[in-house]
Amino acid sequence: MIGGLVLTAITGVLWAVLGVIFSVIVWRKQSLLSFLQISCALSTIGAGIFLTPWPRVLAGDMPGWVGLAVSQLLAGLINAYGMYCLQRAMNAGHHGMVWTMTQAALIFPFLYALIVIGEPPQTLGIIGVGVIILSLVMLGRSKTQSDHVRSSKLGKYAWLYWALWTFVVLGAVNILASMPSYWPDWTGKAGLRTTLFFAGNLLGFVLADWTQPRRWTRDLMGIGLLHGTLAMVCIATLFAATDALSVHQRAGIVYPLGISIDIIAFALYAFVFLRERSGVLGYLGVSTTLAGVVLVVLAAL
Repeated sequence: MIGGLVLTAITGVLWAVLGVIFSVIVWRKQSLLSFLQISCALSTIGAGIFLTPWPRVLAGDMPGWVGLAVSQLLAGLINAYGMYCLQRAMNAGHHGMVWTMTQAALIFPFLYALIVIGEPPQTLGIIGVGVIILSLVMLGRSKTQSDHVRSSKLGKYAWLYWALWTFVVLGAVNILASMPSYWPDWTGKAGLRTTLFFAGNLLGFVLADWTQPRRWTRDLMGIGLLHGTLAMVCIATLFAATDALSVHQRAGIVYPLGISIDIIAFALYAFVFLRERSGVLGYLGVSTTLAGVVLVVLAAL
């Protein structure tokens, strides 16, 4: 039990570290595209080697693989665009607020299951969605201060516009990524889903080369390799935590606990290193987001 909780905490911290690396690349004005190409290339190769059930794939024992490929490659492509939107939001400042808002996009799969799939409504989940919407209002109306705010044609609320749009885009990604879970004969395809999702991201970042010049510096290559390695380790600890806690019938706490640690750790980074100050309303917004996330995930148990 304790081992599973420790692995969950490590997963949450790793999620935050991945966000911190993204944040640092943005405010240092380095080539985010080149960095993400390197990271996704490593993640795709690693997932392909360690997670994909190649014997089943090569034997043709993978029914529904076409739908799986389409949904996950499309999810990866849209996620690549979501990273561009996240960059625009962080470019306008308030990284901690932006990160908190975008992490709340996990409510979209819950709404998809409720409205499209027809799953019975869960009181906790509906309350959680309402709480998260309230938190977005709080975050949007908070008086924020940051040493890394940049001017924008959209004015002082540019970060909010882009953060909300990123929230919607990543919500679509979460829906597409979760769709196969509702299909028949889904068992045993999770590893292939991860590989296809990473591949879709990589394809999106490669296609984006048409609009931006490639700048593969030694520094960026090192950070990209670190990010890709941490992404793979994060997946490994997530799976290990789920397995360890499932023995005690507590696997459902992995996501709410991990995401909560992720949001808190990133908020501390933004407060200490970026010197972001959000005021009482902003801090209440972050706390409310955490509560909403926990309620939505618990409703799915």
